[in-house]
Amino acid sequence: MLIPKDDPGRPIEVPEGFDQKPAGAAVGDDGTVACVGCRQRIPLDRADIVGQGYRCARCSHQASVNALVTGRSDISAHLDGDQRRALHASGVKLVVSGLALIVLGVVVVAVIPEAIKALGVSIGGLALASLGYTRMRAAR
Repeated sequence: MLIPKDDPGRPIEVPEGFDQKPAGAAVGDDGTVACVGCRQRIPLDRADIVGQGYRCARCSHQASVNALVTGRSDISAHLDGDQRRALHASGVKLVVSGLALIVLGVVVVAVIPEAIKALGVSIGGLALASLGYTRMRAAR
């Protein structure tokens, strides 16, 4: 258990398995590592560190270009399967909640025409659904 210096009475929550290396972080006997993108073996001192192991310079540059062109990050290199599934599940919840808010706002305006401010609820629902969809795409 770790105790923070600023609040010694409160232990730090440490996630399960934090001290275990991902499979992609294995260093070979010859001092090389496999790139998580292209699987090419490269010397450890020339590899970029990512969440799931190491990446060669070519794959790192390609990930940067893809992020600039598409606006999507390379999150898959940093999250394991369980984390991607959790991110996708949270995205689904946000989409469902957003759609419910959209329907609620439209129903309120249909029932009470003077409650035009209820359209703000629908707009908020649209934003929530959009955020959820973005999370679901990032989890791929």
